[in-house]
Amino acid sequence: AATALVAGVITILMGVVGNMPIALAAGLGINGIVAFGLVLGSGLSLAGAMGVIVLEGVLVTLLVLVGLREAIMNAVPLALKRAIGAGIGLFIMFIGLVDGGIIRQPAGDGPVPVEFVFPTDPAQYLTVLGIFVTFALFARKVPAALLVSIVVMTVISIVTGVAPMPALEASISFGTLGQFDLTESFTKLGVLAAALTVFSLMLTDFFDTMGTATAIAEEANLVKEDGTIPNIGRILLVDSVAAIAGGAAGAAAPAEGGDSGASPAGDGAK
Repeated sequence: AATALVAGVITILMGVVGNMPIALAAGLGINGIVAFGLVLGSGLSLAGAMGVIVLEGVLVTLLVLVGLREAIMNAVPLALKRAIGAGIGLFIMFIGLVDGGIIRQPAGDGPVPVEFVFPTDPAQYLTVLGIFVTFALFARKVPAALLVSIVVMTVISIVTGVAPMPALEASISFGTLGQFDLTESFTKLGVLAAALTVFSLMLTDFFDTMGTATAIAEEANLVKEDGTIPNIGRILLVDSVAAIAGGAAGAAAPAEGGDSGASPAGDGAK
């Protein structure tokens, strides 16, 4: 519920302040860091991890207000910004292939950390089919190709019994709102380690937004001839405030276009 609330409010704010049709949704990358790095790895509570997110959001917001974030984004070559967006897409695709059973960790000590698996069960076949359906719709330039493929494959998976019919629940809880602790990371990790953790997450948020915003703006034909994005200063400001709001709501920091974060740590988000 907190994820939906923050994503909805910040998306409206992006339209009102940034004047850009960019939706902010959950960030898969930042959720992975929060869940496995901060909570499981460093031993922080959910509130402590969200406190780190709030602090990095404040830091990024300050960089926007002094103009440094926009200056750095404009100084980075367009090819590199495109590469960041492509890397984020490949990361999300990798997660999908793992969940679909196409990629797994090899048994024993293999030469590589992961291996591809030839499809042998219905779930794996549907994963491959979903990839081809998505590619075909994109090639045919079907509007909302990705969303259409998600709906089509969801229906097929339910009909074939691969996935159960989702249960509809009426109960909604906003219990995570306000569940953040700004000091726990410093008391548990120490001042230096906590500061470096906040800085590391700030860099992740910083460049994640750079690649995602560039990719989305180009796909929507919203970029200028020189590759810059109109109202980029306002866009970056809303994105930075979104990081603070996501952490304060007990969710990972939101990011543009359905990639980077507003979903509770441990879930995955962008």
